[in-house]
Amino acid sequence: MATSLQKNPEDKQERPEQQKTEAKIDAKDKQADEKASTVTSSAITSTEINKELIKHVAALARLKLTEKELEKFVPELKEIINTFSQLNEVNVDNIEPSFQPVELKNSLRDDIVEKSFTNEEALSNSEHKKEGYFKGPSVL
Repeated sequence: MATSLQKNPEDKQERPEQQKTEAKIDAKDKQADEKASTVTSSAITSTEINKELIKHVAALARLKLTEKELEKFVPELKEIINTFSQLNEVNVDNIEPSFQPVELKNSLRDDIVEKSFTNEEALSNSEHKKEGYFKGPSVL
């Protein structure tokens, strides 16, 4: 049985409380999206990269880092964050979003029946055969 994901206009008249709830959810989603986009970009650049932050991230990833590794990762992570923060400065107002930057081509060949081995010819060089089929190892 097929179901439709489109909303029935009559449903809005029958259930005004549901319509209000959906409007509130949509508004909250929009606010969350706007907040996330501004918080993410500013939080990354304003966060102090230090040993404590790296220890915390390592603990979340369940990694055990030595003191030497911690000292090594502080400047490396700062450099990575600074490099990504430069992306915020790029003007993308007149650029259309793209999921695939390079045009894809179908590189599959046509499915054409061609002359090939007979069953006997294919099985002739195999020691592992039974009743006209290749015999493979047991799975279960």
